[in-house]
This record gives sequence, C-alpha cells and structure tokens, in this order.
Amino acid sequence: MFERYKFSLRQVWNICSKPDATLRYETLLNAFYGKNILKQYIMPQAEMLLCVVFITTLLYSEFNLASAVVSAIFNCFSFVVSYGVSCFLVRWVSLRWFVKQFDVRNVSIMVASLMSVTFVVNLFTALMPNMFFLKLFYVYMFYLVWVMSEGVVDVAEENRNKYMVFIALIVIAMPIIVMIFLKKMVPNL
Repeated sequence: MFERYKFSLRQVWNICSKPDATLRYETLLNAFYGKNILKQYIMPQAEMLLCVVFITTLLYSEFNLASAVVSAIFNCFSFVVSYGVSCFLVRWVSLRWFVKQFDVRNVSIMVASLMSVTFVVNLFTALMPNMFFLKLFYVYMFYLVWVMSEGVVDVAEENRNKYMVFIALIVIAMPIIVMIFLKKMVPNL
C-alpha cells in the first residue's frame, strides 16, 4: 500500500538533506529513469498533502467537514496545477530569455525536484499552522536551482544568477497564485 509513496518521500528527503549529491545530472536521471514524474512523484506528494490538510483542517479550524474537504482538494489541485504551469513557464523563460531549448524531461525533473521544497513547506505549515515562518524555507529553492543549473539544464555561468532568480520565483509563486485564484472562487476558505 505504501510502496507508491516510498520513491517520492525518499527523493524529497535526499533533495532536502543532501542536494549536492542528489541533484547531479546523472543521479537525477538515474533516480527518475523509467518513471512517470507526474504519476509517481508529484501525485503521491499531492495525495499526502490532501490527507494532511484534510485532517489538520478538521482538527485545528472551526470549519465544518465540507470546508475541510474543499480546502484539502484545493491544496492538492494547487500543487499539481502549479507543477504543470511551472514546467511550461520554465521552458518558455529558458527559450525566450536564455535562448536555451531544454528537453521536456529535464525541465520536468528540475521542476519536480524544486516542488519538493514546496511539498515540505506545505506539509509542515499544514501540520503546524501557527509556524508561518517555515515559509522562509522557500529561499532554499534558490540554492537548488543554482546546483541544477550547472548540470541538469546547463546554463552558462554568466547567466546563472538571472536564471536562478527567474526559475526559483516561478516555482515559488505558482502555488501561491493558483491558491489565490481558487480562494477567489470560494471566498470562505
């Protein structure tokens, strides 16, 4: 039953605890070899977020069961949609401003690896809602982009700072933007 989540959790742990070894080009390609990134990496994380947000919303908030279900679904939906939109925007920014045509799989691996930080932040802020300062962990994403821009997407050194800022901001902002849009649709969340 839990086999579905093992790879995703192990990869998140490796990315967050030892990024220099995990985010090397060959290591990432070997880790994701033969795997569907959306089905075997992003969706298990989204499912875990769905469960945690549902349970903690029921425990910590004054909302009813229906609000907890909607909140959990919105968090899950925001995570998955932001992955897809981030993949598109990273490829577009890379092609438009850095004149780099990257392989779709490499961009997917890079964005999925960066979404690990989003997953960890969302998970811990759902478990401990009053610890909002955990969102400062998003700064860690800049370092991850820096490490990956050397091998995974192979950006020239003179463009690496700009690339790091653009890509990290896209991946940080996308879940927030999607969630704001969803909350505009249902204002009582």
